[in-house]
Amino acid sequence: MSASGGDSYTWSPANSLDNPNTSNPIATPNQTTIYSVTIRENTCNESATLSTKLTVLPIPNILAASSNDITCKQPSSQLSALGAQDYSWSPASGLDNSSAANPVASPDVSTVYTVTGKDANGCVNSDTVSVNVDYDKNTLYELPNAFTPNGDGLNDCFGIKYWGQIDELEFSIYNRWGQRVFFTTNSSACWDGIFNGKMQNPGAFVYVIKAKTACGNIDRKGVVTLIR
Repeated sequence: MSASGGDSYTWSPANSLDNPNTSNPIATPNQTTIYSVTIRENTCNESATLSTKLTVLPIPNILAASSNDITCKQPSSQLSALGAQDYSWSPASGLDNSSAANPVASPDVSTVYTVTGKDANGCVNSDTVSVNVDYDKNTLYELPNAFTPNGDGLNDCFGIKYWGQIDELEFSIYNRWGQRVFFTTNSSACWDGIFNGKMQNPGAFVYVIKAKTACGNIDRKGVVTLIR
């Protein structure tokens, strides 16, 4: 702020000014404030009081998000930021464009990204988003240890349809006598507990899976329990 035409100046309120007795104090109010300044002229001993309004604009509400964590199935994550006009992401490593609102992140390790946004008024704020990196394929290709083929629509079929892209597959299930009761090369297929037209008795069955996936080859053996 600035005033002129006098020999001395008194600004108020003074609590948000660096020097209320100068012609051009620096104001740092927390909210919109009306300041008044009394200007005195010593030769004729005259004074006048003027006022000015200083508007404090709100800081932008920056929201950062990521589409997914990083795995061998999904080696990149789409970041996004809202609430500003210009953006700057940090750290820039692992990003295809650190100045974009929606860069693609491909970090080698789990990373917390900070995005700083500036709106049309030059006001600045920031937000953070975490992108976790986990290349352990064993945590991605899990299977339940039991299923209940009772027709209620819940856990009625035992299979790997949620594993995602499968390029090659050999999926076998055996009963306790070593008889194969199910086999498929189709990742969308699953076993409904029926063999030779008959529902199998409750009990433990052994599965053997050999699959070529987006994360490499999977060789897995385990036991699933049929419950009715």
